[in-house]
Amino acid sequence: MSWDDFVRTRTRDSLDFDVWLPLANEQNVRSAMQNNIPPLMIHASTSSDWGVNHGRHIPGKDDCLVDRFRTQVTADDLTCATGKVTIGEISIDAALPFSSMFAGVLIAADLVRAQLPGYPQIPNFAFLDWFGAFDTIQAWDRKTQAGCICTQQGRAFHERFNGHTKYFPLFQRGTQQR
Repeated sequence: MSWDDFVRTRTRDSLDFDVWLPLANEQNVRSAMQNNIPPLMIHASTSSDWGVNHGRHIPGKDDCLVDRFRTQVTADDLTCATGKVTIGEISIDAALPFSSMFAGVLIAADLVRAQLPGYPQIPNFAFLDWFGAFDTIQAWDRKTQAGCICTQQGRAFHERFNGHTKYFPLFQRGTQQR
């Protein structure tokens, strides 16, 4: 079922999970998820240019889904796990199924890291380029943008909806509604 149908047929208590995995964005589900005061979120996705990215969103500490994905999604944006392959003078668009599998491995690895002391041990964003030498991984902590919806989803909201979740203690915004 769609995210909207899922939320419509359940109470907030039935959305009671320690981690949400926002893995797709058809019907702009990422924005809808962010508007539902999510707990810790972990995701990874592929691009149409040999890329794979990993993301984590700790409420009150990291950027949110709306910060990360600011634009409305078009059908072309949903093309993923592909890349141009050139053989001689011929260039084709090729499917790269290993990229999707690798994105899944990145999510699984972060779920394992979440069980270890000191989580989070890595920045909240990473980008890997399969086309290059694969000797550099871009990684940094993305921060909340001023005016984003998550700045109004302060500690009180998160404590009400997610205070009992395993990762709520990671929330760092304090009691201010930045």
